[in-house]
Order: sequence, then C-alpha cells, then structure tokens
Amino acid sequence: MKSMNIHRFQGREGGAKTKFRPQFRRLYEIDRLIRDGEYPNYRTLSEKLGISRKTAQRDVELLRDGMQAPIGFDSGRRGFYYTNRTYALPALYLSAGDLFSIFIAEKALAAYENTPVYGHLVSVFDRLAKSLPESGKIWMNAAWLDQRFSFFHEPKTMIRSDVWDSMARGLRLCRTLLIDYKVPGYEKGMPRRVDPYHVAAYQGEWYLIGFCHYRKEILTFAVSRIRKAEMLEDERFDYPLDFDIKEFSGARFGIMWGGKNYRVRVWFSEAIAPYILEREWHPSQKIRKNGDGGIVMTFTANHLLEVMRWILSWGGGARVLAPKELAEAVKRELAEAAGRYTEEKHGGARK
Repeated sequence: MKSMNIHRFQGREGGAKTKFRPQFRRLYEIDRLIRDGEYPNYRTLSEKLGISRKTAQRDVELLRDGMQAPIGFDSGRRGFYYTNRTYALPALYLSAGDLFSIFIAEKALAAYENTPVYGHLVSVFDRLAKSLPESGKIWMNAAWLDQRFSFFHEPKTMIRSDVWDSMARGLRLCRTLLIDYKVPGYEKGMPRRVDPYHVAAYQGEWYLIGFCHYRKEILTFAVSRIRKAEMLEDERFDYPLDFDIKEFSGARFGIMWGGKNYRVRVWFSEAIAPYILEREWHPSQKIRKNGDGGIVMTFTANHLLEVMRWILSWGGGARVLAPKELAEAVKRELAEAAGRYTEEKHGGARK
C-alpha cells in the first residue's frame, strides 16, 4: 500500500484534540468576525458569543499562540485584525498523536484491500492531506513506523468491483439484487433474488445478509462467491425496522448462526489453558479451573460448525464435554483425518 504524505497534516507537537472540541465553534466564529473586518475585542466577543471576557481572552490567545493565527490589535478601532489577510484557519486541527493514529489506521486498511472501499478510503486520506494548509507541518518518520508496526491480516478473498458496487447501491436504495451465487463443489451458479439488509466483514471475507426470495428466509452469502449482481431498479423493498444484526445473529460463534442455542462445554489442558485465558472468545463465556491444572470453558452458541473448527485447532489439548452432537462431530472429523494418514501409511493415498 502506498503510504500517504502524512507530514502534510497540521498540528502542534503535544497538542490534545479533546482540548479544542468545546471551543471549536467559538474559534471559527471569532475567526469569521476578524476576517469580516469587525475588529472584535474581548467585550464584543463576550456579548456576541455569550461567554465571559476571560473565556474570550483565552480563545483569542489560543488562536494566536496555539494555532499560529496572525492576530494584531488596532488601538484606533479597539479591536483585533489579521496582520496577514491571506490567513485561513485550518479546517482540522490535528496533534502529533492524531497523526500517529491516522497513520496506523491507514496501515490497518490493508485488511479491506479486496474491496473497492479500500481505494475510496485511501483517496479520502489523500484529499484530507491535500486540503490542509502547508504551514505548521508536523514531520513524522514514516519509515520508522513501518519498521515498528506490522499488521498480519487474514488471507483475503477476491471480490468483483461490479458486484460490490451493485450490492452497495442495493443496500443504500433498498432495491432487490439478482445475484449469481457459486456454492463450493458446484460448477453452475444459483440465481437468487435477495433483499440486502446488512454487510459484515469477518476473517478476510465479506458477507451479505439479506432476505432470500427463494428460501423465504434471511440468509448469509459470502460476497466472494457472488459472480454477478444486478440491482433491480423496479423492485424496492421495505427495510424491516425490527431487524437488528446483533439480535439476529444472537449467540453466534464466528460468522455463522442458526435458530437453536447450544450450551457448549470444553475442557482445555494445562498446557493450552494460558492461551485460552488470554482472550475473550465469546461474550457469554465462563471459565472454571479444574483440579488437573486445566480449565473448562462454557458458553452458548447457535451454530456448531465454527465451534468445531476452533476446537480442532487446539488438537489434543481440547475435549468437548457438551453438547453430545458436537462431541460426535469432532470424533468423526478426527477419525477421518487419522484415516487419511493410515491410508498413506499403507500406500492407499496418492500425492
């Protein structure tokens, strides 16, 4: 990713953005009064802005000393004026800490490089940088930041820009989409009419959540599997006011969800326990220490496929205690995997 010219953002070392927010509107009103040639002073500013003279004085001092405004005082007119009439108050005031955060956010955007939104956001950063005055630059060593901060993103799927654009328009305009959806393992795609409700990003993939006219229910579609998408101009739908993605997804574990809740209990060995304790894996999780040095985690999930994959990732350091169907699914998966290695040992597998 091409790094933006971060040195063009304005600010003063050590400035704090929160300091300026309560005064933001007042500062721009004072700037307008000065630029309009009204020669305001502390008394008139106090009356016009409804503030004390002391507050007016602090605001003017902030403009002059903190934001480098060329403010002079005309004793004849008894008011303030700009000694440099070309001065313009910056549209944004950013501290060095703000710039640092923006740079980190820009690097994090690489997670969305597989969508057109990535290019749009990079363009926004660039326009933001170019829109600010050249004076009062903060120089930041971008090479140093590149050496000290890295983002290891999930493998990304590829998304067609025309599919993304049609999906975004359908979401914005509440129009039904006609999609050609490719299910893994099938050569031909499936045409579906979908009312788009929501888009979610998860582990390098984007998912479209909407009402499927064929199945007559709300489904989740991986956007990378949509080969074509057409927004149907004449098919408008009413967005359901009672649709709430958090309520709809419920006790999900990952991106998949279903209609039935399962009480999941998993034992983790003493060696694996420290890694489990480092994170919150599910909002409902509860952890109890075992006498053998291991732990037992309990949580509620409404779909078991991704729970099974997560448990398998811990190898022999995890064992399902409940529900029974999850334990059986893990056993079958492990038995099949072990069988593959047995076949190889006896010459049955082919490279």
